[in-house]
Amino acid sequence: MNSPHGALSRTKLALESGLRHGYYTQARVVVQHSKQTLRASVGTPISDGNAQPEPLYPLFCAAKPLLGLAVALLVERGDLSYEDLLDDLIPGFGRYGKAEVRLSHVLLYTSGFRRDPACSHLGKPWPDIVDAICQARLEDGWSPGMQACYQPFAYWYLIGEILMNVTGQPLGQLLRTLILDPFELSNTWVGMTPSEYSRNATRMVRLISTRYESLEAAIAPLSPGPGYPADLSSEKVCCAHADYSSRGSLSDQVQMYAILADPAASAALIPTRAREQVIARHRRGMVDQLSGVVCDVGYGVSCESRMYGTRSQRYGKWASEQSFGHLGGFCVVGFGDPVAGIAAAYGVDGSAGPLRNWHRTQAVFTAIYEDLGQKLSGAGRAGHQRAQQEESFQEPTWTDPGDSQPR
Repeated sequence: MNSPHGALSRTKLALESGLRHGYYTQARVVVQHSKQTLRASVGTPISDGNAQPEPLYPLFCAAKPLLGLAVALLVERGDLSYEDLLDDLIPGFGRYGKAEVRLSHVLLYTSGFRRDPACSHLGKPWPDIVDAICQARLEDGWSPGMQACYQPFAYWYLIGEILMNVTGQPLGQLLRTLILDPFELSNTWVGMTPSEYSRNATRMVRLISTRYESLEAAIAPLSPGPGYPADLSSEKVCCAHADYSSRGSLSDQVQMYAILADPAASAALIPTRAREQVIARHRRGMVDQLSGVVCDVGYGVSCESRMYGTRSQRYGKWASEQSFGHLGGFCVVGFGDPVAGIAAAYGVDGSAGPLRNWHRTQAVFTAIYEDLGQKLSGAGRAGHQRAQQEESFQEPTWTDPGDSQPR
């Protein structure tokens, strides 16, 4: 069932405000709640998700939950353990002080790398990038499990390499078999075939520079290196298996999070313990050295972390503390809230830097809860009140907040 007229009126206003202020030329939201699918979109005409195929967004790191879920399924089969040493899974990785790095450290971004070792090698063949990571050294004074720093690219290549080594299958085929087909995510790809790309080329959302910054400036905090592709919608990129090659619809993001947020729905598809491992808080209270804020994470998702302060908020100020999801490329983010029974995804064509993207995302997700009458739902109340005691929450505005890194 699709949204009745006016069901996402506040959300639509938040999207329109961002459009007026030049943060994108198109934006879209898909929400699932109480067996209804609700939609809102603004800007340059795009397909409505009913009469025409939905747009396909570059998922970037929003595809990482697929890798985390694949690992969880292989752990349940006995093919992997979270405590496996990476050197046993990727021969040669343990050189230069990395012998004690375990699979769990990679999944939680606590391997001991501060700068992503894959960044300066993007665009090279997959084996060359994996070898470059194996040649890298840990940050001076860092030890596995003791410090946290988000790795946008190395995570993808290391976990992808492990999955392929263990199963002997190409990454895209493995994810299709284990997750995409069982979850009925027919509009998500991790590496298209040329024929799939040809059929879907007109659906690709092409990222643009915004009023405030170029695409290059928006992704600069991730240090993507010179090999980062200029045209992210090209056949060469979409048919690869790189971090930036995944494509998918917002409805598929919502479908995935709706299943993971519902124990009964997920139990029909995957072992209960696999779901729990992915969404549980395995890393707690650590400051991420890339973003400068505290964020709890699971084996594949970022957990709502509002209890550490407003800048640690992930999914709007009314999301419950049990909420989980993932951001992708500062242009796509999806999440599920088991307490409120909400799954939502938000996508735009203007890639913004970390702080601008945080402001616009929080405004939209906060509006979704208010449209659905879910303010201060369940366990969200306690975390919200703690954050309010620490600092006065300022409703995100569309005045340019600047792009300095949060402290």
